[in-house]
Amino acid sequence: MRNRDHALTAKGVDAGYRLIIVIAGIHNTLRFQTQVRLDKELVGVLYDLPAGAGKPPRDKEWVTLTKTDLSKGDFNPGNINPSILNAGKPVLLVIKKHSTILQRLLSWLSNANEQTLKEIPTLIIDDEVDQASINIGGNIPPNDIDPDDESEYEEESPSKITEKPQTESTLRFSLMPFYPSFTI
Repeated sequence: MRNRDHALTAKGVDAGYRLIIVIAGIHNTLRFQTQVRLDKELVGVLYDLPAGAGKPPRDKEWVTLTKTDLSKGDFNPGNINPSILNAGKPVLLVIKKHSTILQRLLSWLSNANEQTLKEIPTLIIDDEVDQASINIGGNIPPNDIDPDDESEYEEESPSKITEKPQTESTLRFSLMPFYPSFTI
């Protein structure tokens, strides 16, 4: 995620978008880097300490549903009630583009009030649009996965998204979001 993406996210929140979903590629390191940057530059809190722009006033605080943890920071709602979307504060998720995570997000959103889903202004930024898109099977660097762990390959495989193309498109269209996509 680059400065233009931070600016787009900030402008989106200023314009009234309340659910911000950043799809930060297919690797934990990219998701982690993006989470750290957004927490520091926009949320104003990094590792529970004021950072970057500084902690905002209570009525301007962000709700972050993902964490700055390299291995366990991705979206896992546990007992988080989707009614948090009604709080009037911007809700930030920085996720990997993996079918299980996208399905987890869709499942969590399906428990939200239908009216909320119709009305919540949503900004989805696909920061690595060239990853896990059509016809990308087989482009995982060999040193990025454990060859002895087939379940890890299944989770990390970018082609997993294209096996179930409805996953990402359901996310794109179920919320009627603004969906800018970038890659450099």
